[in-house]
Amino acid sequence: MSSSPDSPQDGNYALLTVNNPGNNWNPQGTYQIVNANAGGAYSLSAWFLTDTGSSSPIGPVDIQLQFLDGALANLATVETGWIYPTAINTWTQATISGTAPVGTAFASVYLMFMDNGQVTPENMYFDNASLTAVPEPSTLALMGMGLAGTFYFIRRRKS
Repeated sequence: MSSSPDSPQDGNYALLTVNNPGNNWNPQGTYQIVNANAGGAYSLSAWFLTDTGSSSPIGPVDIQLQFLDGALANLATVETGWIYPTAINTWTQATISGTAPVGTAFASVYLMFMDNGQVTPENMYFDNASLTAVPEPSTLALMGMGLAGTFYFIRRRKS
């Protein structure tokens, strides 16, 4: 996996992985491990594109969100399963969500590309991947009540 100025969706670079002939079902990809909180809800979104393709359909992509304990042991995995680009030179988005189980210390984001039987090198670009913590409904309710209370007192003072 390397950065490439060839086909960025946004900015100057995209992550590029190349699957060469004979590699077959050996996945190419990248991952990043970040801090996470047990019980927290997380959403992972990533875009992918291919500008090459000799096999049909063009090699699949799998996007995974793993929840790990303090020793980096896998506690749970949420994934898209194998999904395919919509067309050559067209960005496709994939999004998954999951809740971190008890004991979670880290989340691992994994972007993977794999193909079988290609006769020429195939490129897969990843860009604009983001992992976000999804606020709990109770947090949103408390924030809404705080805003409503503020506006109530401002309005009451003006009258």
